[in-house]
Amino acid sequence: MTEDFVSRLRLQIREAAEREERRQGLTGRIAAARPLPPRLASDRVVSALIVVLILVAAVYALATLRPEPAAPPPWKVITRLAPGGSLGAIAGGFGSAWVDDTTRGQLLRIDPRSHTITARIAVRGSAAVSVGAGAVWVVESSRPAYELTGPLLRIDARTNHVVARIALRTPDGRPFRAWYVRPGHGVIWILGPDGVLRLDPRTNHITKAIALGAGYEIPDAALTGGDLWLLRADRRLLRVDAATGRQKHSLRAPVTGALQTGELRAVDNTLIVATDDEGADEIVGVDPTTGHTLWRKLMRRAGPSAAADGVLWVPTTEAHHTGVTLVGIDPHTGAIRARVLVDREFGAAALSQVGPQLWLTTTAGQAIVIGH
Repeated sequence: MTEDFVSRLRLQIREAAEREERRQGLTGRIAAARPLPPRLASDRVVSALIVVLILVAAVYALATLRPEPAAPPPWKVITRLAPGGSLGAIAGGFGSAWVDDTTRGQLLRIDPRSHTITARIAVRGSAAVSVGAGAVWVVESSRPAYELTGPLLRIDARTNHVVARIALRTPDGRPFRAWYVRPGHGVIWILGPDGVLRLDPRTNHITKAIALGAGYEIPDAALTGGDLWLLRADRRLLRVDAATGRQKHSLRAPVTGALQTGELRAVDNTLIVATDDEGADEIVGVDPTTGHTLWRKLMRRAGPSAAADGVLWVPTTEAHHTGVTLVGIDPHTGAIRARVLVDREFGAAALSQVGPQLWLTTTAGQAIVIGH
């Protein structure tokens, strides 16, 4: 029986006793003028006691019979796959994991239950992979390069066929260098160092280019609510209407480290900025409405982070562990909610949610599956 239950029980018994005293006092005054039959007075006392007993039984049942929510099982490494050579980008969608095999120039479709490769799709160079708006989207390059030159491939997940090749050009015809693809709010956003392109997935046409100027590159972007947030290398967070592409306002990212290859994530309506300093990266939670800093951590990031089930997951090389640890961080408080020791030193390439699991790819050709 909990302390809270005992307190409520004492309060209810005291209130019942006070009501009975008031009732007896009134009965006594009336009895002075007209005495009550003894049996009637006794029946009233018995009735009051029965009511108290019923209340006690009901409160006890609520306090003791209500099942406590079961704690979720811990996260752990479920399996390790070696589906290709050097693995790169990964995305989950359409009941599959979509993994870039950069050695063979293929996009691998892997069944997350059987871990078998169900399709191989030719992709040139290192690719950026994303899933959304009814398709799989891949930015490829005519040569292995960090900045992808395109085209943007649209892949039909029902047939595993490339159904469109879209040139990466602004609406006025200028070439565009790309880093990532971010589907959301009915459009496809293509992020590059100099700005973003907006593509209409109904027509496969690029309808808008947003040039951010100021001579600063855009390391990353994230979608939350109805907005696209862009992280600029001069530590500015730019807020853009995700439907119209109109810039709303900007705020200063509360970090001091370098952002040339920094990260921006949106997790449960919290913006999380990570720097790319050597030795210890700064990871900061930001309220997108007020711009206030919610929490701050220093952590040795060992690869790209990902959002999954309302948690930020970061591969780290923590000083008190051997090898790489995957850390789950509460986006609102910065508290550590989970740790998974991966046990090996490796070059983490990408991290993504695939169904209820997390998949981490490595440059050594492994896909590490983490789950319950």
